[in-house]
Amino acid sequence: MKVSCAVLAFANPKEGKFNTANDLVQQFNLYPPILNRFDYVFLLIDRPEKVRDKEIANRMLKRENKKIVSTYNKKFLKQFFLFIRNQPAPLFSEEVGEYIQETYSNNRALNRLINPRFVETIINGAKACARLRLSQNVERKDVDRTLKILEETYFNIINLEVVKIQ
Repeated sequence: MKVSCAVLAFANPKEGKFNTANDLVQQFNLYPPILNRFDYVFLLIDRPEKVRDKEIANRMLKRENKKIVSTYNKKFLKQFFLFIRNQPAPLFSEEVGEYIQETYSNNRALNRLINPRFVETIINGAKACARLRLSQNVERKDVDRTLKILEETYFNIINLEVVKIQ
């Protein structure tokens, strides 16, 4: 049974500070099957930097004193994302489907943290990219953009050169 839902979750390391020597299972006391359910896992590691820390504190104080004016229009963004959500799901061509299959099988062969859910992640990400372009078709660039985002996650899918369709 196919079920979809969106979850945005945040977690602090169980010892209060991130230890780069440990993996996520140890850091957050999560079982691998639970961690595996997340499509994207971004690590935000807080490293003290005196100048940047002062800038952050200054910005937070300005925000608190209402001296920061939003540079985006909330009403427009709500309407835009509602419009995008109501568009029909973009379709995959045979060529793009083959590209996804090659990407999946090549990355899985490299013994990365890849399982069949990875295909679902690519499909969902590529459809989202196509929707943002207001396209009715998923293109290879949508898959590539999704893979580029995945490069920045815990899953670190970086060896895209091995994906070549003859």
